[in-house]
Amino acid sequence: MVITSYPVQTEEDVEKLELPDPAASERLLKAKRLAAIQKEHGLPVTFVSRSPLTVAANTCGLEKFFRWTMKEPELCRRLMTLALDHIFNVIADWAGAFGPENMIVFMSSPSESNQVMSPKHFEKVALPFHLEYHKRLASFGIKRFWFHICGDQNRNLPALADSCPWPHPSILSFGHEVDLEDAAKYFPEDIIYGNVEPAVIQMSTARQVYELTRSVIEKGKRIPGGFILSAGCELPPFAPPANVFAVTKAVNDFGWYA
Repeated sequence: MVITSYPVQTEEDVEKLELPDPAASERLLKAKRLAAIQKEHGLPVTFVSRSPLTVAANTCGLEKFFRWTMKEPELCRRLMTLALDHIFNVIADWAGAFGPENMIVFMSSPSESNQVMSPKHFEKVALPFHLEYHKRLASFGIKRFWFHICGDQNRNLPALADSCPWPHPSILSFGHEVDLEDAAKYFPEDIIYGNVEPAVIQMSTARQVYELTRSVIEKGKRIPGGFILSAGCELPPFAPPANVFAVTKAVNDFGWYA
């Protein structure tokens, strides 16, 4: 997806924003149909959202949002509050339709990467909304959580580990920028998920993909809280089939516990 225009262009536009009706969104209706198929087949119903900060930044653009965090912090808090309210309006709709006990909530936080914001800024601006997110999630009785800590968030990990507001064990997914063993030290009660670099899967040879996947598996197998192999973000859609097969072959060759 690419954002072609932002609904918020000026400070005045923030006050004009209104929450959408989840039942009127064609995209959400399609996602809800997929959720119904998941439940029909006895699978967890997966609800997917970005973090409140990422949703808020997508309304006005990342550059403008982070300028406002310095100059107009109240505007940013308003945008993040609206983002959080929208996320939970949809969660409420899904919990009513499918039952909170059948749901797993997935949240990704790409805009909190240290490639974008400092750890001090993360603690001040983003972390309070992570805490509120989980407070609201617990109020619905939703106990399964999957968190993609996207990009280079190495310097955010101490603050996340200190607050750790999600239920345990949750699934914590990391990009290739974070070492899996470091992640496991910070989050020993959770299942670590990751983290074969997507660019390697798309651009390198099958042999290179195989060797990288092998090294990730060998490291992940030593994580005491549990491990799931995956790409470090999404599987590249243009990855050569031979490279995807190389990942599968590495799993078959090395992905077993003694």
